[in-house]
Amino acid sequence: MIKTFIILQKRFIFQINAMMLPRHKDMTVYLGNSALLECQAQGLPIPNISWVLPDRSVVRAVSNREQKVVLFTNGTLQVKNTNYLDKGIYKCIASNAAGADMLSVRLQIAALPPTIQEQLWENHTISDGQSAFMHCTAKGAPGPAVRWVTFTECNLSLFIARFSFDRRMKVLGNGTLTITSVTEKDEGDYLCVARNKMGDDYVLLKVNVIMKAHMEFAPIKLSAKFTKLYTCLFVYLIFWLF
Repeated sequence: MIKTFIILQKRFIFQINAMMLPRHKDMTVYLGNSALLECQAQGLPIPNISWVLPDRSVVRAVSNREQKVVLFTNGTLQVKNTNYLDKGIYKCIASNAAGADMLSVRLQIAALPPTIQEQLWENHTISDGQSAFMHCTAKGAPGPAVRWVTFTECNLSLFIARFSFDRRMKVLGNGTLTITSVTEKDEGDYLCVARNKMGDDYVLLKVNVIMKAHMEFAPIKLSAKFTKLYTCLFVYLIFWLF
């Protein structure tokens, strides 16, 4: 509710500040995202907006947009690329010659381990010469990095991030692996790994290349070949960590 007190003093009219938003608010953002903390106040003269951060530092002036903490002209405070050190209580103070008013925002930081939307085990059967599209859509907070790898007798034969030694292979921004002009040499097991600070997730895709017009789907069998693949997965994760 807006305060309506008017103070007459030496021919000047002052209106006591009044916050236009709730006095306390809880806000949760995902790790790595930006937080926008709003603060609106009315008063006469127009109140000055300042923020007291959890570390007790004060932001009074409109900030450079390149800084981590930015104060906009409308009183909104932006905290960029949030991390666990950014959590805590932020206090907005509106002040003018008539007095001051305050609201607080409790900022909490949440995180989510990666989750790949596709099934854990998938079969892809592709005719020779066609293009292959193997999807790996991962969600998490912070946004997970997606990597693809394939093995040959437990040796790392291909490690793909955004680039590959084979120009036919590319990883798109959404995590999809594309292979143009598929040949028999492309047949095998492809592993997609999504990783962020909270953990990992993976899916295994088996690619079968056929030379005939109709498609056949070979069932996945948990054989010694897959046991070897698990060993390779461990080697790969060690390689990624170091």
